[in-house]
Amino acid sequence: MTDAISALGPLSEYIPHTNLTKVQEKVIPSLINSQQNVIVAAPTGSGKTVLLEVAMLRLFRSRLLCLDGGSAPDSTTLGTRQKAVYICPIKALANEKYELWKEKFPRLAVIIETGDQEREKLDRDSLTSVSEADIIITTPERWDSITRRWKEKTVMEVVHSVGLLLLDEIHTVHEERGAALEAVVSRMKAIGSAAQSTEIPALASAGARFVAISGTLPNIRDF
Repeated sequence: MTDAISALGPLSEYIPHTNLTKVQEKVIPSLINSQQNVIVAAPTGSGKTVLLEVAMLRLFRSRLLCLDGGSAPDSTTLGTRQKAVYICPIKALANEKYELWKEKFPRLAVIIETGDQEREKLDRDSLTSVSEADIIITTPERWDSITRRWKEKTVMEVVHSVGLLLLDEIHTVHEERGAALEAVVSRMKAIGSAAQSTEIPALASAGARFVAISGTLPNIRDF
């Protein structure tokens, strides 16, 4: 086990890699030891998915330690239950991550919510599913349709519970479908800023961490 992975403690068993790539060795310490936003541009085969998983393990650390130890998590131990939202522009990729993570994280509620990209209405079933999930796998268009109603009470509760936003294929922000992704990123940043200045204690610590990955990102400073 490498030093980078050993920092996860008991949760290192979720990352059964003995030989990390150079990218993983460099980025994992930042993912584990800080709450800073992270952007990684690296070629296919660099192990970027593992980076997303490490970020999730940091977010769900207390919850998973309780569950793996056979204890029922409670509000005293965990505080506000937070969610991770994984956003990618390709449904096939979303399906792939859903199958991977529901098997890797059986104790967490993993859902896929891509929906019909032409449908803007967030129905009750979808809202219930999103509300009860720990890990939400979705597309920019679908998350845009959900978060644009963030001032509604039920949607606000979901949005403010997002502690981690995972963005895959972020180079698409400069492509035809990039408007939805750009809108999502801007909105989530604005929501985080608004939450930090609120006088409502339950929302005072809100604000998602962003972890973004791409195989190519020529204008990384523009993101």
